[in-house]
Amino acid sequence: MEDGRLLLEDRPIHVWLEPGFDHGRTSAWMLEWPGASCWGPTRAGALDRVHSAVHGFAGWLAEHREGSPPAPFGELEIVEEVEAYRLDDGYEVNAVFAAEDRPVGTDELADHLRRLHHARADLLGLLGRLRAFKSAGGRLPGGGSVGRGAGVGRGGRSDGGGGSAARGRCRGLVRQPLR
Repeated sequence: MEDGRLLLEDRPIHVWLEPGFDHGRTSAWMLEWPGASCWGPTRAGALDRVHSAVHGFAGWLAEHREGSPPAPFGELEIVEEVEAYRLDDGYEVNAVFAAEDRPVGTDELADHLRRLHHARADLLGLLGRLRAFKSAGGRLPGGGSVGRGAGVGRGGRSDGGGGSAARGRCRGLVRQPLR
């Protein structure tokens, strides 16, 4: 991000799709941007949200002074599609993509842990705003509204490996700041 503007680059966005995710939705994972993902009720619905998820995640990284390459804005390229499925007891088994089937290096793990720290700080900040909302009788300080947040995404399995991190419309940690 430069001067408050997101840097963009004309190159494709690589997408890994997971149909059947979270009770039948389709999830789109952008594994080159660990943490950026979104879902839709259909395959097309998920793909329609990819650009905003990547750009929102790149903006979130910039807010937290995390370095990142320019965000792509080109065509979507589907890299792999792996369907989620359910065991007999109802447990959902989420996709593990070929790109994830590898050891995580020390530097990559440190990046994920640092980003989880940022996400935790954001969630604690939201909790503080919700408490202020409640104590003000339902009005937020400054007349704003509570932004829609998202959970931690799939940072090379940073969700604990089970794919069961907090689910959101776009899990690229997109949020609307309160004023």
